[in-house]
Amino acid sequence: MSTHPQLLEELEENLGLLLRSMKQESLRKAKAVSPELQGAGFMALGYVHHHQPCRVMDIASYFGIDKGAISRHVQQLEELGLVRREKSASDNRSSLLYLTEAAEEKLAALRSTGREAWSDSLADWADVELETLNELLVKLQASLKERP
Repeated sequence: MSTHPQLLEELEENLGLLLRSMKQESLRKAKAVSPELQGAGFMALGYVHHHQPCRVMDIASYFGIDKGAISRHVQQLEELGLVRREKSASDNRSSLLYLTEAAEEKLAALRSTGREAWSDSLADWADVELETLNELLVKLQASLKERP
């Protein structure tokens, strides 16, 4: 582990720039799904896509956000016709969230254009560079999860 303060400062700055870029990209994607959709709502939609069926509490727990805030985003997703609720067969007090067909179609289109954009942006990268980047990102995520 490097203890060189300037390297750590540069890393922090570059990760901050990357996070801002990713947040802007997430907001752009949200607007492509629906002009009224905010970034946090898009993140909730993505969670439902990857974990359906799921509960509002699952989303709140995953993102570390208050259940009430996520409930408002999920309500908006329902109003936009992107998510539907069904009563849980095992617990009548709980609802399960599913993507609608319209949401599935919009997300599929976004994934397609997103892969094309990544491919264009990284066209001059060698496969070994992409593999190294992926390995380092996995290592970084694991290191961050280990922190108290």
